[in-house]
Amino acid sequence: WYLAAALPYYDQDQQSWLRHNDRLLAASCSANGGTDVDRRPLIAQVAPGRKLLAQPELIINRLLDYPVSAVHVQPLALDSVKNSIEKLVQYVDFLRAITDAGLPVIASRVGAFGLVLNALGVSAFDSGLAQAEACNLASLNRPPSKRELEGLAKRGGGDRRIYLESLKTTLTGRHAAAILENRTLRSRVACTLGCCKHRGFENLAERRRQHYLWVRDHEVKLLRGSPTEGMRIDLV
Repeated sequence: WYLAAALPYYDQDQQSWLRHNDRLLAASCSANGGTDVDRRPLIAQVAPGRKLLAQPELIINRLLDYPVSAVHVQPLALDSVKNSIEKLVQYVDFLRAITDAGLPVIASRVGAFGLVLNALGVSAFDSGLAQAEACNLASLNRPPSKRELEGLAKRGGGDRRIYLESLKTTLTGRHAAAILENRTLRSRVACTLGCCKHRGFENLAERRRQHYLWVRDHEVKLLRGSPTEGMRIDLV
Protein backbone atom coordinates (compact mmCIF):
# COMPACT_ATOMS: atom_id res chain seq x y z
CA TRP A 1 0.00 0.00 0.00
CA TYR A 2 0.98 3.62 -0.55
CA LEU A 3 -0.11 6.62 1.50
CA ALA A 4 -0.88 9.65 -0.66
CA ALA A 5 0.69 13.01 0.13
CA ALA A 6 -1.64 15.46 1.90
CA LEU A 7 -1.85 18.67 3.92
CA PRO A 8 -4.21 19.60 6.77
CA TYR A 9 -7.59 21.14 5.92
CA TYR A 10 -7.37 24.24 8.08
CA ASP A 11 -10.54 26.22 8.82
CA GLN A 12 -8.97 29.45 7.62
CA ASP A 13 -9.14 29.80 3.82
CA GLN A 14 -10.59 26.29 3.53
CA GLN A 15 -11.05 26.46 -0.26
CA SER A 16 -7.31 26.98 -0.74
CA TRP A 17 -6.51 23.91 1.35
CA LEU A 18 -9.03 21.91 -0.65
CA ARG A 19 -7.28 22.93 -3.87
CA HIS A 20 -3.82 22.16 -2.45
CA ASN A 21 -4.94 18.68 -1.43
CA ASP A 22 -6.62 18.06 -4.78
CA ARG A 23 -3.30 18.72 -6.51
CA LEU A 24 -1.36 16.53 -4.08
CA LEU A 25 -3.78 13.63 -4.46
CA ALA A 26 -3.75 13.97 -8.25
CA ALA A 27 0.08 13.90 -8.20
CA SER A 28 0.11 10.83 -5.94
CA CYS A 29 -2.33 9.01 -8.24
CA SER A 30 -0.25 9.90 -11.30
CA ALA A 31 2.95 8.66 -9.66
CA ASN A 32 1.35 5.35 -8.62
CA GLY A 33 2.22 2.88 -11.35
CA GLY A 34 4.35 5.42 -13.17
CA THR A 35 7.81 4.98 -14.69
CA ASP A 36 9.67 4.37 -11.43
CA VAL A 37 6.91 3.20 -9.07
CA ASP A 38 5.06 -0.12 -9.04
CA ARG A 39 1.28 0.26 -8.89
CA ARG A 40 -0.20 -0.58 -5.49
CA PRO A 41 -3.43 0.27 -3.63
CA LEU A 42 -3.35 3.96 -2.68
CA ILE A 43 -4.67 5.34 0.62
CA ALA A 44 -5.81 8.97 0.64
CA GLN A 45 -5.12 11.09 3.72
CA VAL A 46 -7.68 13.49 5.19
CA ALA A 47 -6.83 15.76 8.14
CA PRO A 48 -10.04 17.77 8.65
CA GLY A 49 -10.45 20.87 10.76
CA ARG A 50 -13.66 21.78 12.57
CA LYS A 51 -15.44 23.18 9.49
CA LEU A 52 -14.68 20.24 7.22
CA LEU A 53 -15.84 17.74 9.86
CA ALA A 54 -19.26 19.39 9.58
CA GLN A 55 -19.24 19.14 5.76
CA PRO A 56 -18.13 15.63 4.76
CA GLU A 57 -19.68 16.03 1.30
CA LEU A 58 -16.93 18.53 0.39
CA ILE A 59 -14.25 15.88 0.72
CA ILE A 60 -16.25 12.83 -0.39
CA ASN A 61 -17.12 14.31 -3.80
CA ARG A 62 -13.40 14.86 -4.40
CA LEU A 63 -12.20 11.48 -3.18
CA LEU A 64 -14.59 9.67 -5.51
CA ASP A 65 -12.86 11.32 -8.48
CA TYR A 66 -9.57 9.53 -7.74
CA PRO A 67 -8.50 5.84 -7.86
CA VAL A 68 -7.99 5.39 -4.10
CA SER A 69 -8.63 2.20 -2.16
CA ALA A 70 -9.15 3.61 1.35
CA VAL A 71 -9.05 6.84 3.35
CA HIS A 72 -6.91 7.56 6.42
CA VAL A 73 -8.61 10.18 8.63
CA GLN A 74 -6.92 12.22 11.38
CA PRO A 75 -8.78 15.32 12.62
CA LEU A 76 -6.51 18.23 13.55
CA ALA A 77 -7.74 18.10 17.14
CA LEU A 78 -9.31 14.96 18.59
CA ASP A 79 -9.36 13.47 22.06
CA SER A 80 -11.99 10.75 22.35
CA VAL A 81 -11.79 10.79 26.16
CA LYS A 82 -12.17 14.55 26.68
CA ASN A 83 -14.17 15.75 23.67
CA SER A 84 -17.89 16.44 23.96
CA ILE A 85 -20.48 13.88 22.85
CA GLU A 86 -21.56 16.31 20.12
CA LYS A 87 -18.05 16.46 18.63
CA LEU A 88 -17.65 12.68 18.75
CA VAL A 89 -21.02 12.22 17.03
CA GLN A 90 -19.94 14.68 14.33
CA TYR A 91 -16.68 12.75 13.91
CA VAL A 92 -18.52 9.43 13.62
CA ASP A 93 -20.93 10.94 11.08
CA PHE A 94 -17.95 12.15 9.03
CA LEU A 95 -16.36 8.69 8.98
CA ARG A 96 -19.63 6.92 8.21
CA ALA A 97 -20.37 9.32 5.34
CA ILE A 98 -17.07 8.28 3.71
CA THR A 99 -17.80 4.60 4.40
CA ASP A 100 -21.31 4.91 2.95
CA ALA A 101 -19.76 6.33 -0.22
CA GLY A 102 -17.94 3.01 -0.66
CA LEU A 103 -14.47 3.91 0.65
CA PRO A 104 -13.04 1.97 3.61
CA VAL A 105 -11.85 4.22 6.44
CA ILE A 106 -8.81 3.96 8.71
CA ALA A 107 -9.36 6.12 11.80
CA SER A 108 -6.14 7.41 13.34
CA ARG A 109 -5.10 7.95 16.99
CA VAL A 110 -8.42 7.01 18.56
CA GLY A 111 -7.43 4.44 21.20
CA ALA A 112 -10.29 2.44 22.66
CA PHE A 113 -12.84 4.62 20.84
CA GLY A 114 -11.79 2.66 17.76
CA LEU A 115 -13.84 -0.23 19.13
CA VAL A 116 -16.93 1.98 18.98
CA LEU A 117 -16.03 2.95 15.41
CA ASN A 118 -15.53 -0.72 14.44
CA ALA A 119 -18.96 -1.57 15.83
CA LEU A 120 -20.46 1.23 13.74
CA GLY A 121 -18.95 -0.02 10.48
CA VAL A 122 -15.60 1.79 10.28
CA SER A 123 -13.27 -0.89 8.95
CA ALA A 124 -10.02 -0.13 10.77
CA PHE A 125 -8.35 2.09 13.35
CA ASP A 126 -4.82 2.59 14.60
CA SER A 127 -3.79 2.71 18.21
CA GLY A 128 -0.54 3.44 19.99
CA LEU A 129 0.66 1.20 22.82
CA ALA A 130 -0.85 3.16 25.73
CA GLN A 131 -0.01 6.44 24.00
CA ALA A 132 -0.79 8.41 20.81
CA GLU A 133 -4.52 8.12 21.46
CA ALA A 134 -5.27 11.79 20.80
CA CYS A 135 -4.16 14.42 18.32
CA ASN A 136 -3.61 18.16 18.53
CA LEU A 137 -1.70 19.24 15.45
CA ALA A 138 -0.86 22.67 16.88
CA SER A 139 0.95 21.08 19.84
CA LEU A 140 2.75 18.60 17.57
CA ASN A 141 4.01 21.42 15.33
CA ARG A 142 5.81 23.35 18.08
CA PRO A 143 8.86 22.52 20.21
CA PRO A 144 8.02 21.20 23.70
CA SER A 145 8.05 23.83 26.42
CA LYS A 146 10.64 23.84 29.21
CA ARG A 147 7.96 22.62 31.61
CA GLU A 148 7.05 19.70 29.32
CA LEU A 149 10.70 18.72 28.93
CA GLU A 150 11.20 18.80 32.69
CA GLY A 151 8.11 16.63 33.13
CA LEU A 152 9.45 14.05 30.65
CA ALA A 153 12.81 13.99 32.43
CA LYS A 154 11.20 13.44 35.84
CA ARG A 155 8.66 10.86 34.71
CA GLY A 156 9.19 7.53 36.42
CA GLY A 157 7.45 4.17 36.54
CA GLY A 158 4.60 5.56 38.61
CA ASP A 159 3.60 7.95 35.82
CA ARG A 160 3.75 5.51 32.91
CA ARG A 161 0.27 5.02 31.58
CA ILE A 162 -1.46 1.63 31.96
CA TYR A 163 -4.54 0.45 30.09
CA LEU A 164 -7.42 -0.98 32.12
CA GLU A 165 -9.70 -2.90 29.79
CA SER A 166 -12.88 -2.62 31.87
CA LEU A 167 -12.52 1.17 31.96
CA LYS A 168 -11.52 1.35 28.27
CA THR A 169 -8.88 3.96 29.02
CA THR A 170 -5.30 4.40 30.18
CA LEU A 171 -4.43 5.75 33.60
CA THR A 172 -1.17 6.97 35.07
CA GLY A 173 0.74 4.16 36.76
CA ARG A 174 0.11 5.48 40.26
CA HIS A 175 -3.65 5.71 39.67
CA ALA A 176 -3.82 2.25 38.12
CA ALA A 177 -1.78 0.83 41.01
CA ALA A 178 -4.11 2.43 43.56
CA ILE A 179 -7.08 0.69 41.95
CA LEU A 180 -5.35 -2.69 41.54
CA GLU A 181 -4.08 -2.68 45.12
CA ASN A 182 -7.61 -2.20 46.43
CA ARG A 183 -8.98 -5.71 47.02
CA THR A 184 -12.56 -4.58 46.51
CA LEU A 185 -11.82 -3.18 43.05
CA ARG A 186 -9.08 -5.54 41.89
CA SER A 187 -11.30 -8.37 40.68
CA ARG A 188 -13.28 -5.96 38.51
CA VAL A 189 -10.31 -4.52 36.63
CA ALA A 190 -7.49 -7.11 36.79
CA CYS A 191 -6.30 -8.54 33.47
CA THR A 192 -6.87 -12.28 32.94
CA LEU A 193 -5.08 -12.61 29.59
CA GLY A 194 -1.78 -14.36 28.97
CA CYS A 195 0.23 -11.16 29.43
CA CYS A 196 -0.79 -10.93 33.11
CA LYS A 197 -2.50 -14.21 34.06
CA HIS A 198 0.46 -15.68 35.94
CA ARG A 199 2.07 -12.37 36.93
CA GLY A 200 -0.81 -10.55 38.58
CA PHE A 201 -0.51 -6.79 38.63
CA GLU A 202 3.05 -6.55 39.92
CA ASN A 203 5.49 -4.71 37.63
CA LEU A 204 2.61 -3.88 35.31
CA ALA A 205 4.12 -0.47 34.58
CA GLU A 206 7.18 -2.20 33.09
CA ARG A 207 4.98 -4.57 31.07
CA ARG A 208 2.41 -1.95 30.08
CA ARG A 209 3.06 -2.06 26.32
CA GLN A 210 2.97 -5.86 26.12
CA HIS A 211 -0.18 -5.80 28.25
CA TYR A 212 -1.78 -3.15 26.05
CA LEU A 213 -1.01 -5.09 22.85
CA TRP A 214 -2.51 -8.32 24.24
CA VAL A 215 -5.62 -6.55 25.51
CA ARG A 216 -6.26 -4.52 22.36
CA ASP A 217 -5.82 -7.60 20.16
CA HIS A 218 -8.29 -9.47 22.40
CA GLU A 219 -10.82 -6.63 22.26
CA VAL A 220 -10.73 -6.40 18.47
CA LYS A 221 -11.00 -10.18 17.98
CA LEU A 222 -13.95 -10.32 20.38
CA LEU A 223 -15.71 -7.50 18.56
CA ARG A 224 -15.07 -8.83 15.06
CA GLY A 225 -16.24 -12.27 16.16
CA SER A 226 -19.75 -10.86 16.59
CA PRO A 227 -21.55 -11.70 13.33
CA THR A 228 -23.86 -8.68 13.03
CA GLU A 229 -23.60 -4.91 13.51
CA GLY A 230 -26.35 -5.03 16.13
CA MET A 231 -24.43 -7.61 18.19
CA ARG A 232 -21.23 -5.57 17.89
CA ILE A 233 -23.02 -2.44 19.10
CA ASP A 234 -24.54 -4.38 21.99
CA LEU A 235 -21.09 -5.67 22.95
CA VAL A 236 -19.60 -2.16 22.97
